[in-house]
Amino acid sequence: MKVIKEIKPSGKMARLIYEIRDSKNLLVFSADSESSAFLDIYDIKDYSLVFSLKRDKLCYIGELKCGNFVMSYEEGKIEIASLDFATKTLNVVQELEGHGSDVYDVKELSDGKLVSCSNNGEIIFWSLNPALNTYEKFKFLKTHPKEYSSLLEDIERNKLICAPCFDSYATCIIDLQTYEIIATFNDIAGNGGSELYFVNDNIVIDNSAADEVGLFFIDMDKNEIVKHDEKFNDNKSSCFLKLKNENLLCSVVIENKKMNLSGSDDEEEDKNDDKGRTDIQCWEIDETGLDWKLLYTKEKADQYPIFYMTQLSDGKIVTCSNVIKIYQ
Repeated sequence: MKVIKEIKPSGKMARLIYEIRDSKNLLVFSADSESSAFLDIYDIKDYSLVFSLKRDKLCYIGELKCGNFVMSYEEGKIEIASLDFATKTLNVVQELEGHGSDVYDVKELSDGKLVSCSNNGEIIFWSLNPALNTYEKFKFLKTHPKEYSSLLEDIERNKLICAPCFDSYATCIIDLQTYEIIATFNDIAGNGGSELYFVNDNIVIDNSAADEVGLFFIDMDKNEIVKHDEKFNDNKSSCFLKLKNENLLCSVVIENKKMNLSGSDDEEEDKNDDKGRTDIQCWEIDETGLDWKLLYTKEKADQYPIFYMTQLSDGKIVTCSNVIKIYQ
């Protein structure tokens, strides 16, 4: 892995990046600690900035199959919006009301419905009214005492898995035929990020933090935990990326007392060279999804935690922290 380009996002920390469908552009979501968030649009050919938009209190943005975007905010607001490249604006076409707190994740399901989760334990399903071309709330779940932060659909089994964030527990599996919770894992603690990943056809890893750092392997056929690797890392794995060759990248935070985890530009902290680092590991996974072999480690890939990684259609790998790094 060789860095071929570094980009400084408008916000202090980049949290999400992806290729916009039917466009030759990248969208970068970055945020400041003051709840100010930014959407930067870059030309994918030379990574030059096309334009930037500011959206206060934005928590998440995703692109829908129809080409619109879904954006979720602090205090429960969800917006459906279109991106106009000619006027360089986001035009809100619908606002969804129903959550009572910060909405951390919104996913479009394979049947066209939306599902959203918030940090007060709410999960809401939204169906599309084709006559009005608007989304309507049709199922509300409130079983978690604290918060949810990550959603992952199992299309083959018609299930949804929801993970909590920070030090909350109770990852759950929802049957997408009945929209009821069919399994709950009270021993998995969330880590505040997107910690759900398929490693083969039916094994999902849940990246746990809090008191039990490690990986929980969930069998989606059996709806049960089939492995808990407490010693996966002595440090903290902040995010994963499954590559097109089926290997798995893992960003690993090597901390010390001086490490700047917030992306702050504090001059006194920046004077310290030994602040910790983030390594990137590459793992080979066997057919069962349970046995991993470490292939290589890229040490000191970043001085901050990497919040998100993605692989572009041309094979390049992108990492998000206080800078965006593009690897060949």
